[in-house]
Amino acid sequence: MVKLRRGLRIRTAKCSLPLRRLRPFTQKEAETQNIDLLQLATELETLRNEMKKQAVDAEQDIAVSDIAKAEQAAKSGDSSKGLEHLKSAGRWAFDVATKIGTSLAVEMIEKSSGLKP
Repeated sequence: MVKLRRGLRIRTAKCSLPLRRLRPFTQKEAETQNIDLLQLATELETLRNEMKKQAVDAEQDIAVSDIAKAEQAAKSGDSSKGLEHLKSAGRWAFDVATKIGTSLAVEMIEKSSGLKP
């Protein structure tokens, strides 16, 4: 007898196996599998605080919001969602991250959006 349970598990009398969702595995996801999400979340928090100090217009406020969303995604372990938000953060976030020395944040913004120094 097979029962589907919450958490996508198959339970049988002999074993319990996790099910994986079938979907394409992208190159960006492969590159982010080995990142330290805790360190990234810490750097994104530092970046967000610095950007809040410097923000002077609506476009920059939106970039701060994108960094905050990426920070939340990193804290929850969702690297693909974090990359989406980092891509939206744009050049100003990349420049501030580079200036303050948050190297992992710089690397992830660069990978997600293709920006170069």
